[in-house]
Amino acid sequence: MRIYNKKGFVWGIFWTILGVARLALLVIVPEDSTAQLVKGLVLGIFMLILGVTMFRRAFSKQATREDIFEKNDERNALVRLKAQARTSTVLLWAIVVLMAAGLIGYMMTEKMAYAFVFTVPAVLLIVYMFSIIGLTIYYEHRE
Repeated sequence: MRIYNKKGFVWGIFWTILGVARLALLVIVPEDSTAQLVKGLVLGIFMLILGVTMFRRAFSKQATREDIFEKNDERNALVRLKAQARTSTVLLWAIVVLMAAGLIGYMMTEKMAYAFVFTVPAVLLIVYMFSIIGLTIYYEHRE
């Protein structure tokens, strides 16, 4: 048997081991709550199925061709880029709203907890802005 997709093979082994480990852990140390037991069981089965599927596809020449075609398809790349851009915008506005909530809360109550609600998103916003500036400079010089 020849491995056509080495990356899929490695990920398949990883997810299979993780699924087996999760199921084995449930047998060795059972959960107290039924909800936790069901959640662990579903998660373990899902990881096991994912791993076995990826492992099996790594040996199939046709499946590897399909995976490569799907990965290199320009439409998928465009959808992925649009989704990442929209996600970036949504997260930026979520950070701004959290900062505003923290600032308003601190101004109204003068409790330090609200100052931290302002400070953490402010640090994230600074990191976001520096990464935007750095990536813009990088891509302007690259093209």
